Amino acid sequence: MTDYTALAVYDIRKYIWDQLQSAGILNAQDYYADGFDTALVPIIPSQQLPEFNNLLPTGTYIVYDYEVLPTSEMWWITHESLDLMVVSLYHDKINTILNFLFDLFRRYDESARDLFKSSTIFSNNFEFKYMAVESIKAPTPFKNEGDRMVGHINIQYGYCRKLDNNGKFI
Repeated sequence: MTDYTALAVYDIRKYIWDQLQSAGILNAQDYYADGFDTALVPIIPSQQLPEFNNLLPTGTYIVYDYEVLPTSEMWWITHESLDLMVVSLYHDKINTILNFLFDLFRRYDESARDLFKSSTIFSNNFEFKYMAVESIKAPTPFKNEGDRMVGHINIQYGYCRKLDNNGKFI
């Protein structure tokens, strides 16, 4: 039976979190909220923003949204756009994370290969073909979120999903 809950963005999220920790930019120990046994992953969908602010009010985190781009005549390749908003009280921390993500995802097929070969991704449903940084916006004050600032990075990527003989998702 096809797993329609599988999303490429989940693999990218897991990969980013692993890479940020490996580089020493973020530390899982900083993301234990009161009463939690495990660290929270500070890469969250936008609807979780209020809860995250309440649980870790001074923490740096990343909010994500994604968009599936139009299908081309090469229908077996899915193109998506990932918008990441790096939120922090610290201007330099935002710039560090943006610069790191730029370096991680700017190498087109090389970046996709690194992600695809990573042992930290959730599934084997996706074969990433390319990743490219579309844009970066410098930190600015975050509206309605206290003294926090936000920086933006947009990453475009393409992947193939495992298909059956009819070209439908497995």
